Amino acid sequence: MMGSLVPTTDVAATARTLPGFEPEYCAFMEEVASLLPIRLDCYKPKQMERRIRDLARKHHAPDLASFAAMLRGNRLLLREFEQHITINVSEFYRNPDAFGYLAEHVFPRLATHTRGMRVWSAGCSNGAEPYTIAMMLQEAYPQRRHAIFATDIDRAVLDKARLGSGYISDDVRGLPTPYREAYLIHEGQTYRVHESIARMVRFERFDLLRERVQQTFDLIACRNVVIYFTDEAKTVLYEAFVDALDDGGYLFIGATETINRPRDLGLKYVAPCFYMKTDV
Repeated sequence: MMGSLVPTTDVAATARTLPGFEPEYCAFMEEVASLLPIRLDCYKPKQMERRIRDLARKHHAPDLASFAAMLRGNRLLLREFEQHITINVSEFYRNPDAFGYLAEHVFPRLATHTRGMRVWSAGCSNGAEPYTIAMMLQEAYPQRRHAIFATDIDRAVLDKARLGSGYISDDVRGLPTPYREAYLIHEGQTYRVHESIARMVRFERFDLLRERVQQTFDLIACRNVVIYFTDEAKTVLYEAFVDALDDGGYLFIGATETINRPRDLGLKYVAPCFYMKTDV
């Protein structure tokens, strides 16, 4: 399930071919590309530039050129910048209706032709999503061997996810009580994931916009990750997901997200949040 790097394009050249990129912002993207493996040109420019300028003002940078110089000379600020532009909001069992459909309809269909589920949680943030899926699979099919590949671009959030601990009440408030009692350990004011669940998940740093996986999956969950991506970047990403899905596999997206013209990508709309890979 390791990723392999694919060729990347020059960030500034890409930016100049797309509407909405001002010269100052193009120059800033070039600077960022030399400092971090982040494709700012794949994000909607207005929303991302606004987030970046908010952080620049916080640090009293008069313009983006000055802010780029500050980033180059300050590792701590560069780390803060990376965390600021990678959105990390997650909780266990987020959007209960969607997870209910996953348990009641998707898993039973997949279970008919696989001994153990192969799942990719793409943009896993603090681990709440892949751990939730692990709990659900353990509950429904405890005798099978399941493998969950969980990735994110943010190193710090991955470090937290690997620990599987330190989750607060707000993180687990949506998790059904049976799951909470069976698979979480209460430690003072926080919660830790039971070892039986933690060992089902493998975390790895992965750049969705630069890398490709070498294995296929029954289910890919990529939820609330692409909302700030350009339409072009979304298409490239969804095409990569389709390539990484087995025939009949499912793509699980966020509750506020939709995929335009899914059939052009080889996907069939099944239910809110769910698309199935199909040749039809």
